[in-house]
Amino acid sequence: MGDSFQLFLDTFTFDKLMMFLSNASIGDIALNPFVLIPLLIIIGLISYPKTTYIGQNLLMYIPAIGFLFITGVILKNDSITNTGPFIMAMVSFFMIIGWFIWTKLLGD
Repeated sequence: MGDSFQLFLDTFTFDKLMMFLSNASIGDIALNPFVLIPLLIIIGLISYPKTTYIGQNLLMYIPAIGFLFITGVILKNDSITNTGPFIMAMVSFFMIIGWFIWTKLLGD
């Protein structure tokens, strides 16, 4: 597992992301154990009243952190002058700025 993760970190580019998204089906992604098990845990947390807040935060932040991680890996291995990585970088930038404005400046 460690070697495949290191290979992912060293070689994953925007073209590989687009190839993955064009070839993968929703069922394949949903039934992947790395997606299904955390999703079931989050649904379980949301359904229990005392842990609803934790489940809602996980449901909100895990996809955002995943997108930022994938963007970071793609920017490390690809050129930001290409259209796809540039758009991903801009979306990530505005996600971070929007989160900062929402939590820090509008929190009062």
